[in-house]
Amino acid sequence: PAMVAIARTRFPDFDFREMDARCLDFNDARFALALFSYNGIDAVDLEGRRAIMREVHRVLRPGGYFVFSALNLNGREWLPRWPNWSVYQGAGLRPLRLLRATAKLLLGGVNRLRGTRLRRDYGEVAVGSLAAHDFSLVTMFTSPLETQRQLQEAGFRVEAMFDPDGRALSPEDRRDTKAPWYNVVAEKATA
Repeated sequence: PAMVAIARTRFPDFDFREMDARCLDFNDARFALALFSYNGIDAVDLEGRRAIMREVHRVLRPGGYFVFSALNLNGREWLPRWPNWSVYQGAGLRPLRLLRATAKLLLGGVNRLRGTRLRRDYGEVAVGSLAAHDFSLVTMFTSPLETQRQLQEAGFRVEAMFDPDGRALSPEDRRDTKAPWYNVVAEKATA
């Protein structure tokens, strides 16, 4: 709420709202483009993800686009990698930096252990803690092919998928890419 209030103050000509993406408070076919924040769709459970796709489909005009990114199950970022010795890069022999890096390493280990009981592998979808955030963020990981299937189920056509470097993922790459995440451009059918 505080961020929305600040945004409204700074940009009074724009419409800022806070809402749940699983239940959007907009009329049908209102938008030509829906953009979901960086891997944000992975912050909900599988049914929530499907609900988001249905809601975005509902509020998009025919021919409208849904653009988002998702964490790649095939990238294996969801499998715990600890210890992460890279926390010591740049610390040198400075005691304060070494202490901070050691605390970060230990915190990652504690978070990893706490998140182990939450980890689930359902085949094309998994739940796990994200190593990039010191294992403190529990999130969904989905294969590109499963995301394509979910989008088609919601009424979208996948226009393109890209790896983090902007390379288009071919149908074969969607099966085999090891990229940590992928970007998706999906179109709502026009008829």
